[in-house]
Amino acid sequence: ANSCGVYAPCAKARGPDAGVIDSHGTNCAAIAAADSNSACGVGVAPGAGIASCVMLGECSTSEDFLTHNYDVNDISSNSWGTNACERYATSATDCPFECPSASSADCPCDACDGDDWASGNLSSTCKDAVVDYCTTYFDDDVTPCLELDHYFVECGYSQISTSGHNSLVDGTTNGRGGLGTVYVFAAGNEYDRGEDVNYAGYQNSRFTITVGAVYADLTHSDYSQSGAPVFIAAPGGDGGDMAVAKPVGNGVTDDCADAGQGTSFAAPLVSGVAAMVLEA
Repeated sequence: ANSCGVYAPCAKARGPDAGVIDSHGTNCAAIAAADSNSACGVGVAPGAGIASCVMLGECSTSEDFLTHNYDVNDISSNSWGTNACERYATSATDCPFECPSASSADCPCDACDGDDWASGNLSSTCKDAVVDYCTTYFDDDVTPCLELDHYFVECGYSQISTSGHNSLVDGTTNGRGGLGTVYVFAAGNEYDRGEDVNYAGYQNSRFTITVGAVYADLTHSDYSQSGAPVFIAAPGGDGGDMAVAKPVGNGVTDDCADAGQGTSFAAPLVSGVAAMVLEA
């Protein structure tokens, strides 16, 4: 009842995996709150309720999953990532500034005429015009001025949009009856590529708990992204030891199998612990 309008696991319609249900969300939910029965593994907080929102892919909901029913959904567990480079590369290329108070001479849209706003590769003349405009008229055009890095950075992989930031502020201020929604985010699995969470918008937000992963021997998992915003670490799987429930539609024997490994599976462990703490 507390899930988004689109909540069921989604099967891809096209490509080599057509018809295969994406089990990632189900796996994470099982780690956090699977029932204490004889089937598969038991979640950290087996008595907790689960609300689901399909928020990526072909079946995604249009609802704001970060604040959906936050009066009853106390914890938001997030084990996902998007390629923001691809998203911004296909975004609108029109000038984002409205310039309600500025003259045409001060508005950067004229100086940037012909520049591709989605490329992240603006001309020096355009960049100077944008900086001058936002320095003087920031309060008149807050949203595009706050998102300057979208236009200046050729690959802003982990940027957080203004709307995403506002959702986190709303949730931590008004969620859980005014006590604040608990936002848990997986750190990510690109450590071997040199990526960290210092520049990751959701993970470095002061409104979130960022979770890294460790192996069973409590050493750093070689995939788990590091950085100052990592608040805590939890087991993320060593490969073969994260038994979770799987969607029935995928035909896994007893609907139980290994989840694999990743910070995606460390995050729901922390979310389950948070549920236990709130219940204490």
